Amino acid sequence: MSALMTLRKKGYRLVALTNGFYKYQFPVMERLGLAPLFDQIVTPEEAGCAKPDPQILQAVYALGTVVGHVGDRIDHDVVMANQEEIPSIWIRHTFPEWIKRAIMSERIQLAQPLIKEKYEKETGTQTISQECQPNYIVSSIEELNRIFT
Repeated sequence: MSALMTLRKKGYRLVALTNGFYKYQFPVMERLGLAPLFDQIVTPEEAGCAKPDPQILQAVYALGTVVGHVGDRIDHDVVMANQEEIPSIWIRHTFPEWIKRAIMSERIQLAQPLIKEKYEKETGTQTISQECQPNYIVSSIEELNRIFT
């Protein structure tokens, strides 16, 4: 939570863009103390579509320039962000320690087998394209402050 507060203090606006329904997502965010940190919570029922449909981003674009999209799915989050030319940030808390210890610029290359494996699990497809390559890989929200300085 402190990383999100730091981003807000730096002037970033935060949006929770989720495929979950508001009636389920908001109470969890509220209970965790996260809801007040977000300027907006965009859900499929509000947007009329879900990720990876880029139309879900219209409410986000209304707030200004989008400097990054953080998500845990390659097929929904990374691909959608890349198609929209938004920096894509793949978050995975279970990265092996050797990836977590690597410098940010080396992580994507090191994680290629994990990216391929994750995409195959999500889609059943073994063919992976450039759209599936995240711009950044982080193992925690705290690492976002290394990207957004």
